[in-house]
Amino acid sequence: MTNADDAIFMKRALALAEHGLGFVSPNPLVGAVVVKNERIIGEGYHARYGESHAEAAALEDARARGEDPRGATLYITLEPCNHTGHQPPCVEAIIKAGIGKVVYAIADPNPAVRGGGARVLEKSGIEIAGGVLSAEAREQNKIWLYWITAKTPYVCIKVAATLDNKITKKIGAATQISCPESQQFSHTLRQQFDAILVGEGTVAIDNPALTTRLAGLPIPPHQPLRVIVDGRLTISPAARVLNDAHCLVLTTSAAHPTALSAIKKKAAVAIVPGTNGRIASADILRELSKRFITSILIEGGQQILTDFFADGPVNEWIIIRSPLTFGEGLDFIAGPDQFTKKFSQQKTVPAGRDTIEFYSPRL
Repeated sequence: MTNADDAIFMKRALALAEHGLGFVSPNPLVGAVVVKNERIIGEGYHARYGESHAEAAALEDARARGEDPRGATLYITLEPCNHTGHQPPCVEAIIKAGIGKVVYAIADPNPAVRGGGARVLEKSGIEIAGGVLSAEAREQNKIWLYWITAKTPYVCIKVAATLDNKITKKIGAATQISCPESQQFSHTLRQQFDAILVGEGTVAIDNPALTTRLAGLPIPPHQPLRVIVDGRLTISPAARVLNDAHCLVLTTSAAHPTALSAIKKKAAVAIVPGTNGRIASADILRELSKRFITSILIEGGQQILTDFFADGPVNEWIIIRSPLTFGEGLDFIAGPDQFTKKFSQQKTVPAGRDTIEFYSPRL
């Protein structure tokens, strides 16, 4: 097969991997296809955390179709694992199936693998090739790759702002800025993250549910952990975000015991370090890392966005830019003129009347 064929089959594996979005964390998204005589005879992907890995699923699919995978080529978006976790090592299944060649997109940086999977397969006489559509695979798994190497959550900030950088026209009042298409994008984005985080001000003003609401899916969407940062614990126990147990409130020793008791009846509560009721971004990330939260989508107001802008780290900013101008009101961060000094725009995508701007840190 040619290099062009390799790209075609790897593109299919990448498309399959997307089906696990929102359901496999803290594992990576992985897709696989089994190819024999230039024909796909089996497909699979990692569907849910703790369930079969993509390689095993693809081999099982081939057998279910009545196909023999011996001598076939396995295309996989991530180097096969050689260690036991919730599932046995994928290299064992590949060797047992008699696969003749393995083509993968990117090497696995997990300390438990780091080339070990490829080495085991080579020692077993299986031909190995890597690096096919590696840029696409890295983009698909950017959250997991950051988590597995940095050991801290990937942080994305999403905010809707006007052309003059305002998030509300009247301070202390909720203002709808984004259009329906942008709102749907926001819910799609929530599907990708382990946790969604806001401050107490957003809860008090907007009273959001912070749930993922997507229509037409074959299965219910992933619901991220809702994280509320409230150093003095001022939110109301009747807040919508506390409607079920999938919520974590981060507070400090400054919280009043009566408020603490009331909130503990509605949500999990963690007491973290703080100064005068303020919690530093580093302490937020440290607490969530301990809970194996690999990614956080921040949708808060000016205070928490400014704190993370100043102290970070922030891996990505997404600004939903409305064509409106207010001329007054609250900026999305204090000193928005400083934003482009730290972050550079990578691309823009239209969404109805709005434009979605994507930014990454300047090197």
